[in-house]
Amino acid sequence: MAKTLLLILFLTLAGCPPEPPSTPAPSADELKQERQKRIEAEHSRNRESSSKGNWQTVAFITGISAVLMLIAGTILGSSARHHAKRSK
Repeated sequence: MAKTLLLILFLTLAGCPPEPPSTPAPSADELKQERQKRIEAEHSRNRESSSKGNWQTVAFITGISAVLMLIAGTILGSSARHHAKRSK
C-alpha cells in the first residue's frame, strides 16, 4: 500500500510543470523606448488606415463613374439606333 502511494505521489510530482523563471523589471529607459515604439506603430497604422480610406474613395468614385458612363453610352446608342431607323 505504501509503495502504491509513493508511486502515485512521484507520478503526480513528475507531471507538475517547473516554475517559470522570474524576469527582471524593465528599466525606465526600456520603458521609454517601448513607449516610443508604440507611438510610432500607432502613427504608422493611422497613416496606413488613412491611405486605405483614400484608395477606397477613389475606387468608389471610379466605379460610380464607370456605371454612369455605361448608362450614358447605352442612352446614346439607343438614341442613335432610333434616329437611324427613322431616317430609313
